[in-house]
Amino acid sequence: MSHARREALKAKGQKLADAWNAKHPVGTPVVAYPGVRPEDDIAVSYRRRVAEGRTLRNETDPTERLETVTRTPAWPLGDGTPVVSVEGYAGGIVLQHIDVIPDPIAYGPRGYQCGCGKDAHSNLVACASAGGESRG
Repeated sequence: MSHARREALKAKGQKLADAWNAKHPVGTPVVAYPGVRPEDDIAVSYRRRVAEGRTLRNETDPTERLETVTRTPAWPLGDGTPVVSVEGYAGGIVLQHIDVIPDPIAYGPRGYQCGCGKDAHSNLVACASAGGESRG
């Protein structure tokens, strides 16, 4: 990878981290997925194997879910990937694996639901089918 490309990726990661930090201060309640998100093919395959009783010995669920709070501002890694640290987990978690827990006062007791029918999406990736989130 060229030096210019690496610097461009770092700048993009810094911009994403700055945008996250502007909206979400340290202490923001979040759901964090340190491994893979539940909609990832790996997670879907794992759940299918569990339902069929075909899991391997010592196989663990790759979709660990942590309901926690952020403990640092977001920052870009050396390759530009933006991450944030959360309580109860060592190290940074990619921002695409972090969902902010909606304020129940602002969004009501059911939180939010995207127009596509899903209850949550990454805060960095808009829903392709609905163009964003809508209150439920």
